[in-house]
Amino acid sequence: REYAARHEALEKEHEELKSKFTLAQTSSANEISDLERRMRDEEESRRELYESRVRALSKANEEMQQNVSLHVDQIAALKKEQLAQQITLDSERQKSHTSDRELLRIKSEMEAIKSERHQAKNNLETALRAEASMKKEFERRISAHNEDVQGMLEQHKAQLL
Repeated sequence: REYAARHEALEKEHEELKSKFTLAQTSSANEISDLERRMRDEEESRRELYESRVRALSKANEEMQQNVSLHVDQIAALKKEQLAQQITLDSERQKSHTSDRELLRIKSEMEAIKSERHQAKNNLETALRAEASMKKEFERRISAHNEDVQGMLEQHKAQLL
């Protein structure tokens, strides 16, 4: 009888432990599911933020390109107009005496216009490279963060199991 009572107590204890284990498994599965859902939500939020920033940078870059191009063209047109007016006036005043010096001055000013246009192009290319670099760095940070979160999730899973 004592053996049967002890056996029954052990079976009852075994059933309680099985019930607690099942409850713990369910709780762990729920926690893992919640953690995975939060990770997906956070990743989607970061992705949306990143895409928004990329769009804003692209738009700003496009506007800057348009403005630079417009300003360069306006400056070039104004300088050409000034040069044309100056050439006309100067040629009427001193055709023979100053023609060689004027040609050198005109050539120099045309080179200056070319140089300014080239500098504007270089500035634009630098801005494009900076944008690409910022995009790569942002992607690297997102990837590193995702790896960190994944590692924490795996560690949490291991602790729960």
